[in-house]
Amino acid sequence: PQLMILNPDLCTTMPPSVWLSTGMRTVYHFVEAFCSVGGMGPSTEEAALRGLRHLILGLLEY
Repeated sequence: PQLMILNPDLCTTMPPSVWLSTGMRTVYHFVEAFCSVGGMGPSTEEAALRGLRHLILGLLEY
């Protein structure tokens, strides 16, 4: 991508079912990065676990 806009205010009108299903797909991607065969190295595993923790806290808060 040439441009990425990260503005959480754009998500305020998203239906809860869409928001939560998107979060669950993101969980899948973090787990995939952590458990990938051959691995991508310790830094990738650490980043995946850190991201997963933040995501789960955000989903529970929602």
